[in-house]
Amino acid sequence: MWVFYASLQAALDLKRTCRKCKHSQLIKLIQRGKAVTCKKCGAEIPAPKPYERG
Repeated sequence: MWVFYASLQAALDLKRTCRKCKHSQLIKLIQRGKAVTCKKCGAEIPAPKPYERG
């Protein structure tokens, strides 16, 4: 079950890493396309850029 959950998170970009303190955190599915605040240092973590196909 854990493997399925981990792969789902990776596919949906639910894990973000703060650029300032390098803390990784999980975000809620509804926050997927939005910037979030780091729970450790308070810095803003921007939403990942959409993948470009070319």
